[in-house]
Amino acid sequence: MTTQCNDAQSQHASSHSTPTASIGQESLKPLLLSDAKLLLNIPYLQHEAGYAVNAEGMHHIAACTYMPRCTGRMIDWWFGWIHDTAQYQLWHPNDHVFSDWEGPRDNNSTYIGGHHLVQEYIGGHLAKLKISFRDPAEYFGDSWKEDFAAAGYVTAVCGRVGNWTPETGEVLYTGHLIHLIKEERIGCRMRSHFWLGDIEGVIDPAQRAAGVPDFLPKGLCQHATEEMAILASILPELYSNGLCKDQMAPHIDHDLGSFASNEPIPIDVPVLIVGGGPAGLLQAHCLSQLGDDTMMTIHFNANLRSIVDKVGMLHWIMDPEVSGFIIAYDLSGNQVLICNFDSKKHPVENWNEEHCRKVVTAAIGKSILFDILSWRPWILSRKVAKSYRVGNVFLAGDAAHSFPPTGGLGLNSGLADVHNLAWKIAAYHQGWGGDSLLSTYQYERRQVALVNSQQSVKNGIKIFNLLKSLGTTDADLQRAKENLYHRISDPKTKESVLEGIENQREHFDNLGLHIGYVYGSTDIPSCASTYRPAFAPGARLPHAWVTHIPSSIPKLPPIDSSYVTELQPEDVRRKEFSTLDLCALDAFTLIVDSKSLFRWTQVIDGVLAQLPSTLRINVLALGKDFHLVPSAQGEEWVEALQLEDGSTVLIRPDQHILRTFKGETTTQLVLSSLKECLGV
Repeated sequence: MTTQCNDAQSQHASSHSTPTASIGQESLKPLLLSDAKLLLNIPYLQHEAGYAVNAEGMHHIAACTYMPRCTGRMIDWWFGWIHDTAQYQLWHPNDHVFSDWEGPRDNNSTYIGGHHLVQEYIGGHLAKLKISFRDPAEYFGDSWKEDFAAAGYVTAVCGRVGNWTPETGEVLYTGHLIHLIKEERIGCRMRSHFWLGDIEGVIDPAQRAAGVPDFLPKGLCQHATEEMAILASILPELYSNGLCKDQMAPHIDHDLGSFASNEPIPIDVPVLIVGGGPAGLLQAHCLSQLGDDTMMTIHFNANLRSIVDKVGMLHWIMDPEVSGFIIAYDLSGNQVLICNFDSKKHPVENWNEEHCRKVVTAAIGKSILFDILSWRPWILSRKVAKSYRVGNVFLAGDAAHSFPPTGGLGLNSGLADVHNLAWKIAAYHQGWGGDSLLSTYQYERRQVALVNSQQSVKNGIKIFNLLKSLGTTDADLQRAKENLYHRISDPKTKESVLEGIENQREHFDNLGLHIGYVYGSTDIPSCASTYRPAFAPGARLPHAWVTHIPSSIPKLPPIDSSYVTELQPEDVRRKEFSTLDLCALDAFTLIVDSKSLFRWTQVIDGVLAQLPSTLRINVLALGKDFHLVPSAQGEEWVEALQLEDGSTVLIRPDQHILRTFKGETTTQLVLSSLKECLGV
């Protein structure tokens, strides 16, 4: 990136009266808007990537992006297709926040005359813009098509840019944009040019230049470079996968929270799994929101080892100046502060690095050196999509659900989504699973997401109740501090504070939610901290330690628990493998006792003879193929499954129990259970 110096500006100023100056001279200067047509004859300006003020006081910002495998037709299609937030965030997942459209638009390159309403971060500041697309003739003249063809250009995206007020719809136009496209040997070149400071009624160059915030030219240059590079990486696939024919996966309706269509989606890929949240293709439905609590995430770099005397990852801050927590990914450097703030007192658009520094300093409690890396606001809410599947498109992770970070349930829920879905997709494409198997994904995972989202909100409410018990919510800062000191020291109020802290247990100890859920059950745990092993259909196979893994099963690296200082070396060696490791990722597993192995092997042979040949069932015998580490837990495991009585348990590739069978079970019963599960 290059920034033009004042000498270049003065050179341009001296020739202002001759806008048709020679190409050699003009290539050295930031262009006037009226000279935009010169771009057709100047292949590469000295100011092709950078920002400077031109002779008319407008800030000229330029970015040049080579886009392999892209064409002008793709660019025109893109601007006609993109309109909602999910699509817009594909373009720049970090900076793009909101998108809507007014006026004409379709998926066949129609966008001129339309208005793109966006909110995006430029230079770390939230910009709310209205981009009104114009005919290229306004900038290149009526003969622009002929001139383009003569110069080798195929299209240009042109528009007027203004500051937009969503609440009133008012717009103050302040700039122009031109994306000029030239097709080359293996792709196309996007020459992006912006002119800022063109405000109606303002003609004085100094006033124009002063009206543009200092951060904006550099920020826009960087933003345009990044978003066009991202577009180059995604556009060929989006266009070629039938999306140019309006065959994009139907989005989840903003109001109803459900897919707009239940028809299969004719995309030229076997399966499309959408894993991004609002940054993905599909949006989730907001089920609840905790009042108007706006949160801020601040990413910063600092050495906190002189501040924190105990090693930990989550450090709570309960202070009137800032309430939240610091996630210490590395106490010596990488940190994230998450805190709530009053958006009326400190509007999102007013946040800047200086304010972030004040907040982080207040959270740390003393002045130390640190770097602010980024900051992002968000609303404390829970969202769960009403539909997880349409045709061959599936939602997973943040595209299917979005929770507050209170409890860390979102990431684990997303991992479990994929754990549930992966084997079903494999079964379908390998021929041993039917379409109905794929449909069980939503039935099983959505209920888990609903329960987890409810718990995350419950955790958030308990945190705010604790803050209230500390008296830190008083609007008067000094009074709030006095309340805090009083309530943690006065025996009369200290008890309620301790009770409030104890009520946070479910926030940190929630094993019952993470591994205690049972597919098919709608029960909501009364306490997330309580985990009770379940040996029922739909439950995850309970854990017990085993001495080794059979050679027929792909061996995973042994668990290393040597970091637990309370364990003796012998204990560490006895805790290397789990019963969960017995379950192959690509097969069902039948666990039996060695005494009934022969009978169950015959049953399974009869079952497999009537199912697709690609289906595998591993039969493992306790006492022959594996042994449990002697313990009360192991004894409970054997007794619950009644293995010594000749019973067995059939486990799915995702380690969840399909069904338990008694000793007298027939081949037909096992067969019908598998057929019902697999849909074959």
